[in-house]
Amino acid sequence: MRHVKGQAGVLDLLIELEPWAHPFRDALRRLLADPSSAFDETCRRNFRAARREATIARFEAGVNVWHRWTRKFEDLRARFQASVEDDRLFAWFGFADFSGHCFKEGVDFAPRALPLGASFAAATFSKDAWFADVNFAARADFRAAQFLARSSFENSRFEGKADFREAIFWEAARFSSIRACKRISFRDVEFSADAWFRYSHFNAAFDFSKARVGGEAGLGNCRYAMEADFSDAVFCDNAGFEQSVFSGGTSFARTSFARRARFERSSFCEKPDFAGARFFGTSHFDQAQMPAADSPVATQLKALERGLREDA
Repeated sequence: MRHVKGQAGVLDLLIELEPWAHPFRDALRRLLADPSSAFDETCRRNFRAARREATIARFEAGVNVWHRWTRKFEDLRARFQASVEDDRLFAWFGFADFSGHCFKEGVDFAPRALPLGASFAAATFSKDAWFADVNFAARADFRAAQFLARSSFENSRFEGKADFREAIFWEAARFSSIRACKRISFRDVEFSADAWFRYSHFNAAFDFSKARVGGEAGLGNCRYAMEADFSDAVFCDNAGFEQSVFSGGTSFARTSFARRARFERSSFCEKPDFAGARFFGTSHFDQAQMPAADSPVATQLKALERGLREDA
């Protein structure tokens, strides 16, 4: 087995695996020598551009090429990560960057491992995008991505933070049975058609504020372990939150429900905020559970419903 001396030796092995990084060897060595330092802006920009180009080329070369790269990379991590003091070293090379890329054909990422996170920020998916059963082992960035056809993240696991802010889904989007271990944000997302999240588990903060759903919204049978923010969201069709458990603070402040809003048998461990919420259709809170001390919430909901009936 080849003898490797220190972090610099591991860096050399990674550059052998990733030849695109060779022009940055000296800069990376300096960063390893001084963990408090950082790339200068030009070097950072060039490094990210080279990594992005290599990521896309590896993807376009096919699943087998991606598998070989993943296997070699994971072998290096298994051998040396325990002896590497700078956590950034493997992240520099293992992060998959598709930011701004246009996927002209349908994609299926289930066969491709993403060991140290991925960025699809501002990417465009022209045809079906399948991320079902994908394990995002680190952060997942889909900010401002556009999904022009169907998309599925069903049964996926997000171990790092997940960012979908300002993304646009033009057709049905499926996030059923996902598990988010850290914060996940859908703030300002536009769902033009149906959006399904049923049976999902959110173990950290869930942000759906200012999102707009043009079709059916299925957010029932979910577990919201921490804060859940639906403030200023707009549901243009039926919205279902039935049989969900909200364990942290929950806000529906100024949320708009155009048709049926279903909360049957849902459970709120803390007082939910419905201040300024608008129910234009029927609302169902049958057997919903709220803290006994927070009975004014039930009064508030009844007042909202009375006001809607009086305005009708």
